[in-house]
Amino acid sequence: MRDKIIELFWYSSKERELLPYIDAYMTALENWLREHRMNDEQLVRYMLVGLFLHYRAANHVGDDFNTITYEWSRRTLRPQTLQKFQSINKYLGHSIDTTEEYLQLLGTRDVANFTERLFDFVVMGSS
Repeated sequence: MRDKIIELFWYSSKERELLPYIDAYMTALENWLREHRMNDEQLVRYMLVGLFLHYRAANHVGDDFNTITYEWSRRTLRPQTLQKFQSINKYLGHSIDTTEEYLQLLGTRDVANFTERLFDFVVMGSS
C-alpha cells in the first residue's frame, strides 16, 4: 500500500521540468528513498507535499483549498486527484477543510520559503 501511495503522489516529469523547486525536492527524495523507507509520519507529510501544487493552483485563482471530495467533484476533478484526496483523508481520519488547516498541517504560512524545505519537511518534519 505504501508504494502505491508514493507512486500516486509522485510529481511528474513535466511538473519537475516546469518547477525547479519540485525537481530539487524530488531529486533529494529519490536519493533518500534508495536507502530509506518512509515511516507513517513521513508518509503523511509526503502526501501533504504531494498536494502542494493543488493548493497553489486553488490559491492562484482565489479559491480556498480543501480535500472535501464532494465539493471538488462539482468541478472537473481528475480521477488521480480524487484518489489523492481520498488517500490523505483516510490517513488523517478526516478531510482538510480549509487552506488555513492545510498550512497548519504543513507548519508554515511562509509558502514562498517553504518551497525550499519540502524535503526537510517530509523526512524530518521540520518546515
